[in-house]
Amino acid sequence: MNAAKRTDPGADGANGGTRDGLIAEFLADHGFLPGRRPSCAPTRFAVGDERYATRPLDGSAGYHLWSPSRGLSTVGCRHWRDDFVVPWLIGELGPLVHATQVRPEHRCGHWVAPRYMPRPYHGPLPEQWPKVRIPRWYAWWRLHDMQDGNCATCDAPAYAIDHDHTTGLVRGLLCVSCNKREGACAARVKAGTHPGRPCFQDYWASPPAAPMGWRYGTATLGHA
Repeated sequence: MNAAKRTDPGADGANGGTRDGLIAEFLADHGFLPGRRPSCAPTRFAVGDERYATRPLDGSAGYHLWSPSRGLSTVGCRHWRDDFVVPWLIGELGPLVHATQVRPEHRCGHWVAPRYMPRPYHGPLPEQWPKVRIPRWYAWWRLHDMQDGNCATCDAPAYAIDHDHTTGLVRGLLCVSCNKREGACAARVKAGTHPGRPCFQDYWASPPAAPMGWRYGTATLGHA
């Protein structure tokens, strides 16, 4: 069976390479071409522009992720799984909202990224929190704004506050994938099994949160 060729604006040259080059990188990144890339290397194949969400105007389903390049996401959606077609037309969907503002219980398919993080403070955040104990929501949103909502090591949506497990210093926000890969990379470096230069060396050497001097899990950064 021959698959239909899809018109994909920017497919050749997207993300800095040709279509064949990106396919080769994808295969290497997922272990199909051994030796090309360490398994702990940051991946560029996360859906980086799924930053918005929308839901049907009639309230028949929860929020689905939406991206300008791919449209409505059906990952995990039971409506798509039952019918294998996108069940709503554009005119049947409500306005776009920032995905970070959609509560978990309102997400169709229970997607986790972009992360839901309440922001009780309205308006621009202060450069420094006025009290010694820093609320975690403030640290997350401060880093989110500093990193333009991106992971510190790839173009996927930021998700988790990452910190150095030895010093406790907060380093930045990582996406779901890089948060796991960074730990795997550190473990391989410690065990002496990482080939060549560590994949996260640049991030470790100059983390976005370094100027803040926050420490994770202490009186400096807590659940206040």
